[in-house]
Amino acid sequence: MARIHQSGDSPVKALIVYNANPCFSLNDPDRVRTAFEKIPFKVCVTSFLDETAMASDVILPVSTYLERMEDVPARAGLAPSVVGLSRPMVKPVFETRSPGDVVIAMAKSLNGTVAESFEWNDYENCLKQVAGDIWNPLSKDGYVTLMDRPPAGSVTTDFGFLAENPATVMPEGDQEFNLIPIDNIRVPTAVPAALRLPSKRYRTGSSKAGICLWRSIPSPPAI
Repeated sequence: MARIHQSGDSPVKALIVYNANPCFSLNDPDRVRTAFEKIPFKVCVTSFLDETAMASDVILPVSTYLERMEDVPARAGLAPSVVGLSRPMVKPVFETRSPGDVVIAMAKSLNGTVAESFEWNDYENCLKQVAGDIWNPLSKDGYVTLMDRPPAGSVTTDFGFLAENPATVMPEGDQEFNLIPIDNIRVPTAVPAALRLPSKRYRTGSSKAGICLWRSIPSPPAI
């Protein structure tokens, strides 16, 4: 976005945004919107009429997660490595499609080798073919474990200090709550080991920002 903002004519001629709202969520949204407006052709694939959709040239509405089937792979680095399958809980309320069906329809409209590369009629058939041997257990159980151990070369980190409640982390306020930062991007698999250590503190919640919330209790829960 910085490069687009600094240039007179945008080096990006076409942009497809899927399920994101950069015109609101990125730092300095006014600057982002200015850069966004320079892009000649913008397509927003989304379930919501948000700021980015309103600034786009074309809006392709997609079904919400409750209205569509899709594969849900675990985030890279987690162990065990699991892929799940979400199923629609309700029928689409509006005239929307799943994101996969939107991509397939766009590819077929281009004709030529691009259309030939998307041989499926819909996203469900695509999933069945791509999943191969794991499709039956995936569709039956809703998930498949691909790997039950950390990937080779994973960084090993000792989180034992969490069980000891370091003196540098003291409760504040009326309740005995501590906020302890954890790098859950690079070493998320080491955290459960810390929870099994003898301690008077255990994790009661977490946030996507990597902040875990611990609470004092008389004895640790059974894990």
